[in-house]
Amino acid sequence: MQELTARASGNCPVPGERHVARVIEARGGNALCVELGYTVLPVTAHLESVGHIRVGDRVLIDLLEEGVIVSGRLRMTAPSD
Repeated sequence: MQELTARASGNCPVPGERHVARVIEARGGNALCVELGYTVLPVTAHLESVGHIRVGDRVLIDLLEEGVIVSGRLRMTAPSD
């Protein structure tokens, strides 16, 4: 999965945008591929501050000309009582 793979027709993400995506492949605490809508994107790099990532995590990604950069891992907040 080292190339952009569109699984359905629709808008393809463009460089310069920031999105929340779901990790669909990970190894050694790093995301390898993320899913954004119906599009699978290979991950190019992670910011140093991003913690351990697992399959199913939601991550903040930046789309650059160089590729997809994971810039954060989202933590779910517990509902208040």
